[in-house]
Amino acid sequence: KPRGGKREPITDPRIIKELPHGEVRTSEELEKARQYFKNRKLEARRRWEERTGEKWPIDPATGQPTRASHPRPLADGGDPMVVEPAFGDPNTEHMIPDPVTGKTDQQRFGERRRNKDK
Repeated sequence: KPRGGKREPITDPRIIKELPHGEVRTSEELEKARQYFKNRKLEARRRWEERTGEKWPIDPATGQPTRASHPRPLADGGDPMVVEPAFGDPNTEHMIPDPVTGKTDQQRFGERRRNKDK
């Protein structure tokens, strides 16, 4: 017998949609947006294929589909369902300094977390 019951669908636009530029997700919203994407990863890839007219690529190093990367980070309000194929270490893209602030995503997200705890 399956545990639990039918879950309520997630409809909060702060979780399932892109936020206006300049708005960021709270830690709780970010966690929910990540889970929303993880539960719909195949659909997100299918949407990319429809947008580009290409098949989702296979990573030659693993023989598996490449990982999905969000062009706009979810913490910065990116749409959980807009992804691009990405190769290599997933942390690399978050270690590139922003041209305006000079800070990496990891530095900015860490500051956000520390300021929230105060």
